[in-house]
Amino acid sequence: MKERILLAYSGGSGSTAALVNMSEPAVAVVVDLGQQPGLEGLRARAMALGARRVHVVDGRDEFLDRFALPAIQIGCVADLTCAADPALHHPFIARVLADVAAMEDASVIAHGAEAGSVSAARLESLIRDCGFAGRVLAAAPRLGRSGAPERPTHVTIDGWAHTAEGSGPQPASSDRTAYQLTRDPAVVPGTATVALSFAGGRPTAVNGVSLSLGELVEVITTIAGDHGVGRVASSAKADNSWTIVEAPAAVVLTAAFAGLCEAGAGARGIAARAALGPVFREILREGGWYSPAAAAVQAFVRTLAASVSGTAYLDLQHGECRVERVEADRAAPVSVERQAEH
Repeated sequence: MKERILLAYSGGSGSTAALVNMSEPAVAVVVDLGQQPGLEGLRARAMALGARRVHVVDGRDEFLDRFALPAIQIGCVADLTCAADPALHHPFIARVLADVAAMEDASVIAHGAEAGSVSAARLESLIRDCGFAGRVLAAAPRLGRSGAPERPTHVTIDGWAHTAEGSGPQPASSDRTAYQLTRDPAVVPGTATVALSFAGGRPTAVNGVSLSLGELVEVITTIAGDHGVGRVASSAKADNSWTIVEAPAAVVLTAAFAGLCEAGAGARGIAARAALGPVFREILREGGWYSPAAAAVQAFVRTLAASVSGTAYLDLQHGECRVERVEADRAAPVSVERQAEH
């Protein structure tokens, strides 16, 4: 009996090579996080490359709500490399793959991460934690150092984050092809003041206008990006490569939450949050989102977030984000510090 194979298809070189090299036509799964190129293009490309059929799962709102928001609340996405790290969306992708595999009665889940890589190990661990008992296959060919892209490659996740990688000279700070979510901080005139309102740790409004989380992230990305907030670039001399990461909303939302947290959570809650942020990031990297350790940290985050209500006023200027003042809701729930005393 032939195995039924499910393949996570992103349209990248790894998953494309995996789909082409399958011994049998695979069922492709595209998880929509707002990435580029568009979904219809990915669906058509997968079918043209021999997919048996293609499932497209809309994950934009759930990713922001269940994965990005807790990472904001614990503070680990203040580091932009964490905000754009695949480790943040792998838990959701793994759950979708496990669910579709059960529906399709698939015995193999394949993906485009390089065999033996950290990403491959993390995906397998997460897929197992989601209840899949079959084989997990890193189906992309192994790349050596020469596999580093000579031309820039870009990944955008629904205005939340953008990464670009390439080799050769690092793009200029004003290059809008390389920097897609932010403008050059050196040439942005003036200052923007943004009022971000929270209720129970959840952002609810920008400048007094109530928005869904997805809409709010888009608005903050536009405003902060226009003032050069939320970008970092790095280069590696060893292989002449460079990386650009942009995540304006992660920077602004984290700063606003932290400002309100200081007003409502108490000293112990603030100290615990600072200590647990790096721990949570390591849990993410290791593929432990569904582990007991992650559950314990997230339980703390939910308790902490319940005390964070009010409005934070932030100044955005020349790539910097600064909390000007906060107006905490004094009717907010009991703080983490007071809960610890009972």
